[in-house]
Amino acid sequence: TWIITSGLNNGAAKLIGEGVDRLRALVNKKPSMTLLGMAWWGNIAEKARAMVLELQNEV
Repeated sequence: TWIITSGLNNGAAKLIGEGVDRLRALVNKKPSMTLLGMAWWGNIAEKARAMVLELQNEV
């Protein structure tokens, strides 16, 4: 199962993330699902952008 959200930590995307996190805490085996958050580059905080760019330079 794939769940695609806005990638922002608010609204429905936040609720989905919290729900999946709680599900994983309650069940013994990991649910087979992938969460994918897609956000515009401009919506990502400057600190997070710097971290991404730093990781890219290490590869």
